[in-house]
Amino acid sequence: MHRPGRLTGTPVWSPAVLVVFQLVLVRLGSVVCATRHHAHILDRQTLAACHYDSDCVENAYCLSQETCQCKEGYFVDRNRTHAQCLAIATKLGDPCIIDMQCQVTFAAQAECRDGVCGCSEASHFQEGRCFETKRIGQICQVTDNCHIEGSPSYCVTGICTCPFQHHPNENGTRCIRSSILGDECTVDEECVTMNSKCYDVCRCRVDHVISGDQKRCLKVANTVGEPCDEDSQCQEYVSHSECREGSCACETNYHQRGPVCMKSVELSGSCTSHQQCVTRTHKDSNSSEVTSVDCVDGICTCANNYMTTEDSLDCVRYSENGASTINFATQLLFILSIFQILPALFRERFCFKT
Repeated sequence: MHRPGRLTGTPVWSPAVLVVFQLVLVRLGSVVCATRHHAHILDRQTLAACHYDSDCVENAYCLSQETCQCKEGYFVDRNRTHAQCLAIATKLGDPCIIDMQCQVTFAAQAECRDGVCGCSEASHFQEGRCFETKRIGQICQVTDNCHIEGSPSYCVTGICTCPFQHHPNENGTRCIRSSILGDECTVDEECVTMNSKCYDVCRCRVDHVISGDQKRCLKVANTVGEPCDEDSQCQEYVSHSECREGSCACETNYHQRGPVCMKSVELSGSCTSHQQCVTRTHKDSNSSEVTSVDCVDGICTCANNYMTTEDSLDCVRYSENGASTINFATQLLFILSIFQILPALFRERFCFKT
């Protein structure tokens, strides 16, 4: 029987405790691996028999008058022919002959270059050892792998990541503050909204307008018919236009003339330009030239070679309503009448002379 108030069974760990425990294991694992990797070089025995220190190689002494052993701070480096005791580096820049002198203290990324210890070109010095350098977006084992100029960075789920409200530059070498539209900024790279630019604050670039929700920069339409998401894209450059079914179109009581929208004026209405004049069959047009209707003396009127239909709502060519046939018949009657009059004139003149 359990005592009252005492918990039994499997303990339940909070998420925060589990995260800390995981980080400790990762750090401990990297240290243990590094120690195991170099354990064999910590051997100080040269295996040479001796009676006196003078029987041993440099930087070694005779232990118990039996075998030679490297001094404290040295390790044995042996090959088939001989053994030597080399000093373990304690700081970067210490003299060295082989990489192992550096790697015992500074881990596998350290090397002996030009006779002194340092981190390899693909690594950096952090917290007393050399860590392989990783950029933003690259795979990492610990946060110390992530080495970013002028900014902290973290190893999150095995990937080097910028801190909150920061983003990497193009090559992943720096973390830059993330600024949205309206935020203060110092360089264009800080503005994270697509098609935005830094003008002391992040704003939309030229030829773009801010969306209604203030979160996007939308491409401005230059002419009627171009694609759009919102009215502001059309109205920036084309007056009296709106976004309709995904493309810019003219508002009600306006029509397209070339790239712009003009106020619609019917026949006999007041106008200032022929582009305002419309008829039942002539309204929207990609052309801005005079066609069937024109503005004459401030009034919309049918253009040359066009006449008004009976309902006065449209303009048609003469040949389109039989006007050319009537005109030809009138001319023919006029000619025939001349031929009828001429003989009488000749007779009258002839009789007068006789």
